[in-house]
Amino acid sequence: MPGPTNPIRARAILLGLLLLPVNAYWVAVMEAVKYTGHPTTYSLYFNCVCWLLLLTLLSNLVGRWRPRWRFSRIELLTVYFMLCLGSALVGHDMAQVLLSVILHPHQYATPENGWEVLFFEHLPPSLVVSLPATLDAVFSGHASFWNPEVLKGLVKPLFWWSLFFGALLLLFASLSVLLRKQWEDAEKLTFPLVALPTEMSEPSFSLFRNRLMWAGFAIPTVINLVNNLHVVFPGVPEIGVRNYYLSQFLTTPPWNAIGWSPLWIQPWALGLGYLLPLDILFSSWVFWWYWKAQMIAAQALGLGNTNPLAPYTSEQALGAYLGIAAIVLWASRQHLAAVLRSAFGRTRVDGEGAEACSYRAAVLGLLLAGAFLFWFSVHFGMEPIPSAIFLAAYFGITIAIFRLRAEFGAPVHDLHFADPGLVMVHVAGPRNYTPGSLIGFSFYFWFNRAHRSHPGPVWMESLVGAHRDRASQRRMLLALVLAALVGLPCAYWALLQPSCVEGAESAKMAGMIRGFGSQPWNQLATWLKVGTHPDPGAATGVVAGFLVAVALFAIRIRSVGFPLHPVGYGISSTWSMGTVWVPLMLAWGIKSLVVKYGGLRGYRKLLPFFLGIILGDFISGAISNLIGVFSDFKPYHFLG
Repeated sequence: MPGPTNPIRARAILLGLLLLPVNAYWVAVMEAVKYTGHPTTYSLYFNCVCWLLLLTLLSNLVGRWRPRWRFSRIELLTVYFMLCLGSALVGHDMAQVLLSVILHPHQYATPENGWEVLFFEHLPPSLVVSLPATLDAVFSGHASFWNPEVLKGLVKPLFWWSLFFGALLLLFASLSVLLRKQWEDAEKLTFPLVALPTEMSEPSFSLFRNRLMWAGFAIPTVINLVNNLHVVFPGVPEIGVRNYYLSQFLTTPPWNAIGWSPLWIQPWALGLGYLLPLDILFSSWVFWWYWKAQMIAAQALGLGNTNPLAPYTSEQALGAYLGIAAIVLWASRQHLAAVLRSAFGRTRVDGEGAEACSYRAAVLGLLLAGAFLFWFSVHFGMEPIPSAIFLAAYFGITIAIFRLRAEFGAPVHDLHFADPGLVMVHVAGPRNYTPGSLIGFSFYFWFNRAHRSHPGPVWMESLVGAHRDRASQRRMLLALVLAALVGLPCAYWALLQPSCVEGAESAKMAGMIRGFGSQPWNQLATWLKVGTHPDPGAATGVVAGFLVAVALFAIRIRSVGFPLHPVGYGISSTWSMGTVWVPLMLAWGIKSLVVKYGGLRGYRKLLPFFLGIILGDFISGAISNLIGVFSDFKPYHFLG
């Protein structure tokens, strides 16, 4: 492909930076104050799609009057990806959990729970908020985030955690540079989540002139409108797309072990599913049933009576993610070898000059980030070997999530309850770790509770967007670096300012700031007081998940057309997959018929209809959520 021809002008980057605090506040109010919308719990953030639509409309309108003021597609995409990164930072599984974890210990330590005696002597004071004035402001309210007394208690812990956050982001950026060429150019991965914003920002505006798009747009819009009216006027009948669960019908043992099992039809997930590969679509819902069958079998065999972890679903899921990471790295071994030769030798990879930075800089960035994360862990009390194992496992999870998004366009990748630290304690027992290591695992809960708003894939998807639009990847990388530098403090402010005004313990707050932190610190207290014996079953679960993922990959190499994919295996066990397995199954059925009887031409003809379904769900849902931000109205919860 020729070199960059479409410039990313400074005005686009400046606009993205100006919108970051507005966007952060919108996300924070939806998720942490109103507890509705939850855009960052899925891979495609509806707030960012709405921003892109608004900016595309304004750009085209202004462009008719002043053509030179029109934003190009790549400039619109630059703003979009900057806002995606900002949303991830303030998201449900990033800054929200971090703030809760560091605010919780000193606020909720009591003589009854004995935390002060149990672990305060091992708790690094630089990493937690302990100043009474700050805690009182955040949890009781009637204060301002900008009050010097409030900020005084936040400066040191947020400084250290921002350095840690920055190292994670450097890790993600470096990985994106190192793997983009192999995945996009050599393996031809489709990056489905880049498709919708690319189509929306197309210069001719052709998507919005397509009648099928508007037909698709109308369906979820009507559903959301009627259901919002039902919220206000209960006499209006509800369109019950989220009212039923399998557990309603399976109430006797062992079938009731199926647990939480929604029969939801989320329109946006149906639309997104149409964009995804058929084999992974099929695998995602088939393996969802596979995991449920394990739970039912464990109940039938009485395994849960002797071990509450059986059948070790979370451990198997972690092993599957690590298996996917191993497969990906093995498949990329020749490219990675060439990258290392370029980084430490004189032979450059063909086309390296067009990448976002040199491979030498990317490799050094990766090593620097890893070294800092390891130093941070050991410096603040963790043992070196557990630190290294934990970080290696997180690195594997990150690679797997990158791949899930690149190959599958995974609508979810949460991996709940498979925190590497938690699994390590299950495997070896808490008494085989020092209190410092257990405290480290508890701190690191903030970026391992779940991975729904993982900011890593945004870096690679932005570089893919720039490459496809023949724009400078270096400029795109610069835009995201600036977005990270501005977006992180915006995330802190957007989450803490409402808490300081209303009080995190107020009934007006959703409870994110006070709620998330209870999980790791209560778990830590249990580890230190009670302890458990090593559980070989947990280790067996991790190994089994790893081996199944690798075996599926090996079968697919030797048997063309084998319908089960390791990506679908890894992703299907998660909590969030339960909310979308039905629409993904429907999308698989529809797409299979379209491809079989209409071929590629039929698929492309119907594509605007399904893009319209996504847009209709997101836009109508965003409008009701915006109304909720500025009023006491709590809108219909259109996302799972």
